[in-house]
Amino acid sequence: MIVDANPCIDDAVSAETMIVVGGEVEQNHVWPRKMRLMQRKMLTVVLLSEAATNYIRQTNPSGKVTTHWREAAKLEETGCYPALSTRFSEKSNGVITAAGGGRRHRN
Repeated sequence: MIVDANPCIDDAVSAETMIVVGGEVEQNHVWPRKMRLMQRKMLTVVLLSEAATNYIRQTNPSGKVTTHWREAAKLEETGCYPALSTRFSEKSNGVITAAGGGRRHRN
């Protein structure tokens, strides 16, 4: 697969799909706003691992959601998230949450 990746720029929609790979997503406050913009335009948003967890924690959506099993265990211990599932991915309200993730490599 070939992917043209662009940085997440506030209030700009330049692609049909936005994928937020886990990691230190809580420090980045741009992607949630861009996610909502993408949702309004009915474009695909994919949130992996910690990004999915952050979304679930902040919005507690009514539609089915999931995240990495370690993150799901943390959510279950810290709150009530009735829509949380154990599946590898879920799609609800134009947002795909998934168990996958990524690592940021530092040299």
